[in-house]
Amino acid sequence: MINGKPEGNWIYYFDKVQKYEEGEYKNGEKIGIWNLFTLHPPITAENNHQFLRSTSTWKDGRLVYWKGGNNSLIITSKSGLNKATAEEIFRLDEVIDEFIYQTEPNRTNINWITGESLESILNISLSYFCELLKESKKDVSFIYNIYGKPVREFYYRAGKCEKEIYRDYKGNNLCKYEIYENEVLMQKYVYLNCKPDDINTYLYFPNGQLQMATQIRGNNIKQGKWIEYYKNGNKKQVINYDKGEPTGSWTTYYENGNKKFQESYRMGKLNGKVKKWDIEGNITEIVKYKNGKKVD
Repeated sequence: MINGKPEGNWIYYFDKVQKYEEGEYKNGEKIGIWNLFTLHPPITAENNHQFLRSTSTWKDGRLVYWKGGNNSLIITSKSGLNKATAEEIFRLDEVIDEFIYQTEPNRTNINWITGESLESILNISLSYFCELLKESKKDVSFIYNIYGKPVREFYYRAGKCEKEIYRDYKGNNLCKYEIYENEVLMQKYVYLNCKPDDINTYLYFPNGQLQMATQIRGNNIKQGKWIEYYKNGNKKQVINYDKGEPTGSWTTYYENGNKKFQESYRMGKLNGKVKKWDIEGNITEIVKYKNGKKVD
């Protein structure tokens, strides 16, 4: 202690044996890396190993980085979180730790966190935690992991959610990926049968309206129906693909919903009538094609 303020390396204990927290003070403020330990399971003659519950990094008395045990939750803030917010984070961590211990008291190594138990408690806690970060009005991001894979990422700026990313897994395989901006879904990627090469993609306007829906199969090969929309919800164009080549009709539309242009394809080549309309719906031109060549 210097002038009544803690200074240098400090270790706090649950008792005379089990450590609670350790780190360094400077001018009475936490600096650098601090480690927080868990009481579970209790230290015995047979087991003298304590589990690390979380690691935090402090700068000028503010929390800039926090990582839960087994990387279950990672929080960063460039400007740093104040002590009150940090205490709320630690309290949430205690709830998670106690919950896990009650459901899995016989854990014997650092991999004791399971996806199911972590999912159960964090589904409840994250909604509260999001509100906490909004109130802090800081540049904060946090990532929630299961089995070492990022499942949810939240980015807050100026007291509101700027971006959220959700991932769904089946085993080690990614099945769905969603990106939200200002709490509005902007992008969604669905991996069919959780395979990385078979993707249905959905892009959205800021008003939530679907902007584009596409399908990719195999090695980045376009397949099936591709649809693009205007902001008012009307179709902009519809294209059909088969193994990367346009097939059948390719139709574009005016924003008022009337057809603008229509082509017909076979095996990637123009085949049949090509029609054009004006914005009022009147046909202005018809041209015939066969095997990609214009015919009279």
